[in-house]
Amino acid sequence: MQSEQRLREELAGVLRDAGLGQIDAPDILDFDFEEQLGLGSIELADLLIRVGSAYAVELPSDGVGRFRRPRDVLEAVEQALGGDAAATGRPAIARLPQASTRAASISNLSDTLPEASTLLDLLRFRAEKDGRHPHLKFLTADGHVSVLTFGELWDRARRAAAGMASLGLVTGERVAVLALTGPDFFVAFVGVLCAGGVPVPIYPPVRLDDLDGYVRRQSRILRSAGAAFIVSDPQFKAAAELLCTATPSLRESATVDSLTNGGAGFFCVESPPELGLIQYTSGSTGDPKGVALTHANLLANIQAISETAVRAGLRPSDVAVSWMPLYHDFGLIGTWMGVGICAGLTIVMMSPVDFLTRPASWLWAIDRFRANAVATTTFALNHVTRRVSDDQLAGIDLSSVKFAALGAEPIRVSAIDDFCRRFEPYGFRRSAFTPAYGLAETCVAVTFALGGPKGPRVDNVDADRLALDRRAVPAGPGARVRSLVSVGTPIGGQQVRVVGATDPGHGPVAERHEGRVLIRGKSVMAGYFGRPEATAAVRIGDWLDTGDLGYLADGELFITGRVKDLIIKAGRNYHPQDIEHAVGELPGVRKGCVVAFGEDMADQGDGVEGGEGIVVVAETVTAVAGHDELKALIRAAVVETTGTSVDDVVLAPRGSVLKTSSGKLRRQETRQAYRDGTLGKGTAGRWRLAATMARLGWHRARTSADRCRQRVVGAYIAGMAMLLVLLSAGSTVWLRGRATAWRSARHTIALLFAATGMSFRRTGVPLPDGQALYVSNHPTDMDPLLLVSAFERPVSMTGKGRLFNGLFGVVAGRLGVIALDPGSLESSLASYGRMQALLEEGESIHIFPEGERRDAPGIYPFRLGAFKLAASAGIPIVPLALKGPREVMRGRPYRPAALEVEVLPAVRLECDPSDLAALAKGRAEIRRMIADATGEPLLDVRGFTKPAVRDSVATRFTTWGGRRGTRSR
Repeated sequence: MQSEQRLREELAGVLRDAGLGQIDAPDILDFDFEEQLGLGSIELADLLIRVGSAYAVELPSDGVGRFRRPRDVLEAVEQALGGDAAATGRPAIARLPQASTRAASISNLSDTLPEASTLLDLLRFRAEKDGRHPHLKFLTADGHVSVLTFGELWDRARRAAAGMASLGLVTGERVAVLALTGPDFFVAFVGVLCAGGVPVPIYPPVRLDDLDGYVRRQSRILRSAGAAFIVSDPQFKAAAELLCTATPSLRESATVDSLTNGGAGFFCVESPPELGLIQYTSGSTGDPKGVALTHANLLANIQAISETAVRAGLRPSDVAVSWMPLYHDFGLIGTWMGVGICAGLTIVMMSPVDFLTRPASWLWAIDRFRANAVATTTFALNHVTRRVSDDQLAGIDLSSVKFAALGAEPIRVSAIDDFCRRFEPYGFRRSAFTPAYGLAETCVAVTFALGGPKGPRVDNVDADRLALDRRAVPAGPGARVRSLVSVGTPIGGQQVRVVGATDPGHGPVAERHEGRVLIRGKSVMAGYFGRPEATAAVRIGDWLDTGDLGYLADGELFITGRVKDLIIKAGRNYHPQDIEHAVGELPGVRKGCVVAFGEDMADQGDGVEGGEGIVVVAETVTAVAGHDELKALIRAAVVETTGTSVDDVVLAPRGSVLKTSSGKLRRQETRQAYRDGTLGKGTAGRWRLAATMARLGWHRARTSADRCRQRVVGAYIAGMAMLLVLLSAGSTVWLRGRATAWRSARHTIALLFAATGMSFRRTGVPLPDGQALYVSNHPTDMDPLLLVSAFERPVSMTGKGRLFNGLFGVVAGRLGVIALDPGSLESSLASYGRMQALLEEGESIHIFPEGERRDAPGIYPFRLGAFKLAASAGIPIVPLALKGPREVMRGRPYRPAALEVEVLPAVRLECDPSDLAALAKGRAEIRRMIADATGEPLLDVRGFTKPAVRDSVATRFTTWGGRRGTRSR
């Protein structure tokens, strides 16, 4: 009972601070957090922090998404008190030993980066030169630390790439990455790049009861990207399956484990697509606009970030701590790619949810790992300042931080002041703060303001002059002050220009005049993916219109707001952020849940004078008691902040103020809901959950039915294949003469193709009449069937020695197949000698110059033997491009397959057989011809291993059949 009473007290405090009033109900511990108490993830995190501090225990960080009612929290407390979790209230990381040694310094990229053309070049360089360096350290809520080196990341990513390639990922296809902060995210992301795909990170679901809403929002993004694959954490497999049902383009769903454990070896494309990443801006869920970033864009930006880090005094042996989400450009590009890959710092990765529920763990991670660099936001500064108690800080040392990047949202001077006031006694220095400005359309970073000894530069301007005539004049005595933080000067050769806010085409404005901020440079996006009209809308010549307002002072940029959010009333300009901040500080209003926007008041019908007015929507208590008083407080706060009155105040229940995945306010969508009269209206969570579970059940039932159908069709195909193979073997053995046996085999193969719904054709130039050496790609084990069908006359072909066992060996011998055993030097020399003898006798032969067959699509490096044979015999080489068999053999659901052998123009090597350079040149030419004809990429030889040999053709056919659709792995 005492535990219940204390929990009730903490819950009452959270409700009070969140502006949700007092709820007197004996069964409040069984109320639903969201639907009955109105608590969102931020308030629930606050409750877990308070309760953990009150009981001196650590509560599970996943409780934000798992706990549905206060009683769940109580049970977790009792479990913690009965175990080992009861301690001092400090996070588990505080009990780890402090790092005493630094990682050895690693290779300097300064000489390598200008030559790199893709992210893969950098990652390969790191893996080869610094493979054992601890690239990433993952810190869990219980204080456990795991390490991922550059070499391990590279190896696991290439294994995942091999898995994706074996499932049929085509170069340039988009792949959604759905994973928490952990090794799987990075393996999946780099694996997509290695496979030739384009990663599209999406944020994971937080609460199960909003899974249906999550699927609706994310499916819009995936449809916009045309995503073909989704790779997820195992715990998000159900969400991935639901996304497949809602996204027609998604055809494969897999986990990292299923991709890396498939035995497909290593894989990495030699020439990845130009596009390196599609990132969706945090406000993209309603009208998705995917920012298409090329490898060149990313390299330019992360090199600039790395150079800035060096200027700040960071070294490759230093350590950074990050809690930033990996679906956000600040965490993904700025921290991981810029500071981790390019600058070479070891990054200690924390879960954003852990930071939300245990903010002290971020500070203790800085202490324990002696971190020199961090990335943070205004929200994070406020969260840590307000939610970390003094007893959680005993003995902490924050003096190691010398670079604290601050950005991602408007920077408030008050947040910096409060943080420094609280944590300077523990060693933190104000000069470490480095305000930054950027946007997804420029990868992440445009400007940095490296702090001087006094910290960030603050410009106190006259708020009325800024609102009236857009001039940022230093505030005099008695003036209403607006304090703005400098975000510094451009990095990496980027250019910043401020032009007229209402007429951006007339050139730059003078210093200290507010206008639109334009950007130009190598980091600027290629465009919005599949949205040329949206791309054109933000282009002004070769400049990018950021949509932000700001001014320049002494060459430094100051951001004042967003163009689309600006409120113009009676000829004066008001920025909604100032109004929202003032209203959010009032008692009875939920912090961070206030939106201000402009609205035409002419047709309101309530006596308000026409023209644009100011509307404030604030989330607060659901009861009507006290609303009039609160509205009066809001109106007074707006007058005090802006000097003008508010025209309409709407007090709404929780969920009325719409936000993005990263917590940013969606002002325009909230404004539209205000116009439509739909503020605060939505579907009940339990019904959403029921609908979602029903859809998931239907998806799984349909998948099971598809698998049954595949087995039935597969059994038919396997039986037909075996029957025809036996008939072919019998006729081949008993018929006299090789030519007769060859014709019989061709007829039998044609029957097999017809019985299984496949078609075959030979295209390209005619086959030569005389002797030739044929070479081709080797995508599958059924390639010999295509070759026999393509050649009217017998041609000696090479084949693995295992084909010569039993009945197949008799057939292979009658058809003139030459046995090869690549693993035996003696056998290889003997086979080479037999091929020389056949050529001297005037025979034509076929060789697979790739040697081993591999599951992953692509043209692998050619061996030189075939080309030396052709040069020695003085005969032409005829390249053949085999198309279609990979579609059949990779286990996709059944569909009629079109098989093709394209005959390419013959190439004659006019060189001496001992001239290896000339032979290599001819080899490269022929390899390129086959790659162009098949549309498959040329693959790098580095890092490949022999893939596991799969079962026989008959066994493969048992998984071939059924409805074409999505598979989950």
